[in-house]
Amino acid sequence: MSRDLFLTDESVAALRRLLGRVIHTIYTPNLDAAGAHLAAWTLSMLLDKDSFMNFSCEWFETPHFLNDSWQITVAEARSPLKITVNESGALIAPCTISMYKAKPISKIEIFAFTNAADNEGIEETVNYDQAILFTCDGARPFCIGCMLNGPGIATYLRFSEYPEVIQEIVDGSTVRLVLE
Repeated sequence: MSRDLFLTDESVAALRRLLGRVIHTIYTPNLDAAGAHLAAWTLSMLLDKDSFMNFSCEWFETPHFLNDSWQITVAEARSPLKITVNESGALIAPCTISMYKAKPISKIEIFAFTNAADNEGIEETVNYDQAILFTCDGARPFCIGCMLNGPGIATYLRFSEYPEVIQEIVDGSTVRLVLE
């Protein structure tokens, strides 16, 4: 059995709309931090006053070997995911990630991972997009990835600007798609 959980065409189209944009603030309903590691249920990039690019993921297991896999979803919306908005349009109690010295996004790389098992004549393979790496003009990159190998809850997304954490997030995966 083989299964693919890649970003949908709609998610890839949403990512393309981020090219050339400057992201200053990312909102989330919660934020867990452990050193350079940040994790959250959802991440919502502020595009303008009433527009957000929302990131979330869903966790799956294969039926025989219980191999983990994830599917990341990216979609533009008028409000951030899982954050309450009051009647005046103000966000209620969000956590924020501030991108200091932000620059336009010039390249987006999507990293895919394969999790395969074969035992007693049963084969299970799942291919999925594990991480999205954003490269900004003249600034260090940032990465959003699945919670592969923790720390945190399986449906959390990881976020980092630190090269060593980004390397950990993409470790074992390969670039499947580049958007420029």
